[in-house]
Amino acid sequence: MYKNKEEIPGVVHSVTLTTSNIIRTQNFIIRALKIKETEHDHIVDSGQELKRWFTGIGAELALEQFFGKKFVNLSVGKSGIYKRPDLDKLGLPVGIKCVEYGKHHIIYKSCHEPEILIFRDMYRFDIIGLATVDVLTNNQNDKLILSAALRKKGYKTGFDGYQYIIPFSSLKELKDIVNEN
Repeated sequence: MYKNKEEIPGVVHSVTLTTSNIIRTQNFIIRALKIKETEHDHIVDSGQELKRWFTGIGAELALEQFFGKKFVNLSVGKSGIYKRPDLDKLGLPVGIKCVEYGKHHIIYKSCHEPEILIFRDMYRFDIIGLATVDVLTNNQNDKLILSAALRKKGYKTGFDGYQYIIPFSSLKELKDIVNEN
């Protein structure tokens, strides 16, 4: 697994969150945790929650910075109403997956949309590219999930197909790739 940016083959776009986006992320997490503390998934799996929220929302805001287009929804509510692709507001049925260096991305075993894969190092987010549904479906490995509890649930798996990622350098290029696949 990649331990740092230099190990990743190909083009990597690094985005360091602005101070404004760091504050937006922190404020969102504070609001979200107050609402989520009563939800079943939160009660069952609240370990490392601050880090997970910062990784996920931070990646979305980093991609927003990279594209120069607003799309991140920082409203807070019950989880069920947010089951939409992350780039839906941009007209793309594409999700975003982010993980810290040294770990594999965790994906659903049943993939329905392509995912942009990002690695995080503190406030820097390294965008490596797009994994198509076929790539996600054909490059799964349960042994890559570090959490025994998550592995036991059986609906997520680790991704191990980084050599098949399609890099992109702009929102237009991403749209073209999605339309071709």
